[in-house]
Amino acid sequence: MNSSTLPPWHYDESVPTGVDYRNAQRVAEYDARHGRFRSFETEARAMLADLRVGAGACIIDIGAGTGAFAVPAALSGARVYAVDVSPAMRQCLGEKARAAGATTLTVCAGGFLTYEHQGPPADAVVSVATLHHLPDLWKQIALLRVAGMLRSNGRLLLADVALGDDAWPPLPALESWVASIGAATGAPDEAETHLRDEFSTFGWVLSGMIERAGFRLDRVATEGNLFMRWLATRRE
Repeated sequence: MNSSTLPPWHYDESVPTGVDYRNAQRVAEYDARHGRFRSFETEARAMLADLRVGAGACIIDIGAGTGAFAVPAALSGARVYAVDVSPAMRQCLGEKARAAGATTLTVCAGGFLTYEHQGPPADAVVSVATLHHLPDLWKQIALLRVAGMLRSNGRLLLADVALGDDAWPPLPALESWVASIGAATGAPDEAETHLRDEFSTFGWVLSGMIERAGFRLDRVATEGNLFMRWLATRRE
């Protein structure tokens, strides 16, 4: 499935919301900007430990970006399908994978709503800071599609900007988040763009969506200001 074959009422995930990561210059800046408040290496190690998959496991990374998780996962021995809607992101990711010798990584065009997985069901699906590009209705459809990509008891690891129970009332929490991201990166514009133009939601909403998609929630955690992680298992 691609944007040219979608019915006219279908959400087109190839059209960017917020920051336009079809822009090669933005992609070139991505790692440097996010590296100021994230440790990609630490994140990748923790995610692989949570997934508990061995060498040869099949992992789909949706919204793989520049390969912060996909490349280390492939180097660990997994077969990784690194999926992204942005041609510029895919080009950067492919170059990184080749430079690192990540030969079990396949770069795929698409996203939550359009990627069609070929072959046996995956052992795990991961996605970091991507689902918020979809409105809530389409988030639910995306999660149902993810469940369909996984084998029974396959695992989902989702991390995204979302309002946890402590982020209440929302407006002061959002204001604090923008200030903290601006201080960490030296450029608050990305956080401002995120809140104005993208589709982050409440953690309790996403938890319910994950369960309705056919998953058992194993762990839900809030990290810092407005960032949450879900570890879930597809029910048989």
